[in-house]
Amino acid sequence: MENSQVVSNKIPIVFINYNRPDKTEIVLNALSKCDGIEKCKVYAFSDAAPLDRPDNVEKVEEVRKILDSWKNKLDMEITHRSENFGCSKNVVYAVNQVFENFEYCVYFEDDTVPEKDFLDFMLPLLERYKDTENVFSIGTYITPPPHTHKINTLLTMKSFKKF
Repeated sequence: MENSQVVSNKIPIVFINYNRPDKTEIVLNALSKCDGIEKCKVYAFSDAAPLDRPDNVEKVEEVRKILDSWKNKLDMEITHRSENFGCSKNVVYAVNQVFENFEYCVYFEDDTVPEKDFLDFMLPLLERYKDTENVFSIGTYITPPPHTHKINTLLTMKSFKKF
């Protein structure tokens, strides 16, 4: 988010991604179908491939093309990292960057697939607890059925409150 841009009054969704184009597409598609998505703005942070992993460059570029193709379908601002931050640094920098302008955010990674009613659940809770000092995060989780042998996605949402 550049300082020259007008800050949205929409609820920020931080979306962290790297080199998984298939998962990125699935998450964006699911987000677009969420009730309440019109109340949100997605801030996508695409990490670059490390210099010692040229095999990841193509996948990162695929992810970036997917993000760009969704920019007009979702209210989205995209940060394409020019150097590899790595997972932890990318997350910290992304969340801190959003917290420069917002009190809280909804946090997704590229393997986090929301259900249609996720935002209907999360957004009122964010508003309800935004000034509650002893609430750091609000999260959801669905345990996969016991007969599932291959888990493609894990539903786990986090929201951070600046402290």
